[in-house]
Amino acid sequence: MSSKLEKMSILDIANALGVSKSTVSRVISGKGRIGAETTERIQKFIQENNYRPNSIAKSFSESKTYNIGVVLPHDRHLLEIPFFQACLLGISQEITNQDYDAIVITVDENDISNLKRIVENHKVDGIILTRLLVNDPQIEYLKEAEMPFLVIGATEDSNVSFIDSDNKSACYALTRSLIETGVKKIGLLLGNQAYVVNQNRFTGFKDAMVENHLSVEASNVIFDLNDNADIDHAVEALLQKDLDLILCGDDFICSRALNYLDFHDLKVPKDIKVASFYNSQTLENHFPPTTVADFDILEVGKQAGNAMIQMIKGKDIQSELIQNYKVMLRGSTE
Repeated sequence: MSSKLEKMSILDIANALGVSKSTVSRVISGKGRIGAETTERIQKFIQENNYRPNSIAKSFSESKTYNIGVVLPHDRHLLEIPFFQACLLGISQEITNQDYDAIVITVDENDISNLKRIVENHKVDGIILTRLLVNDPQIEYLKEAEMPFLVIGATEDSNVSFIDSDNKSACYALTRSLIETGVKKIGLLLGNQAYVVNQNRFTGFKDAMVENHLSVEASNVIFDLNDNADIDHAVEALLQKDLDLILCGDDFICSRALNYLDFHDLKVPKDIKVASFYNSQTLENHFPPTTVADFDILEVGKQAGNAMIQMIKGKDIQSELIQNYKVMLRGSTE
């Protein structure tokens, strides 16, 4: 009996109740004026028979795709960055609970054609952006296309809704904690300077240094580390400067930096201390485990997924900086 009910169509319901197929469709979608008695009868029948509308038929009747686009950066090392994996998992867990699916879109900072194709072919009902450039072309395009969207990551555009961890505060807190352990000379390694998240990380670091009357030397801060060779050269350069600690902007940079130190037989923390503005299992399992700012990225993804669905439904969404981090001092800075 249950397998039969699962295959029940709108036409089957219409025939069983002696009403038109369009009447059943309007009751399911909530659109159109149907008498209260007929509506109640159809809804009762649907509930009693555990009917769930076919997703394709449902999307046609409501002019929705029930898909949400999640835009990831088209980086060579994307699969090596656990942030995006955890973020996508959180989004997917939340939206599938509300009958939506995620479509992954990758974009290059100079090419958003993949995003345009998905939007212009009406493949999605909304877009979640997961990493922003300063003056990001994705934002202007989505505004012009009148596509509902939000950002995971802070933005200076007050007309754009965002959900984000407070990276600036987290990086400030970690830097301050390191200084309190006696560290004074710190080298900082960061990714692409054009990304807002890296600018926020640098600001948090700089604020903590200035507050503690420590200088931020330009040569000790290296941006635009996008591959292994860049990171190796940067670590080599910082090792020439008699620093107390190398602070890394994310776990990809930190993992490579630790590999470089291991390869050259430099001991952490004896020869140089190391910490990271982002945590991952790789850093936790490294010996000694690495001091980090630890974020609950899965929760960020869930909140973004839910906010996106509410936005699609026409509700106003308030931007939010989530205080979901904790500083974890570990063996790499003892």
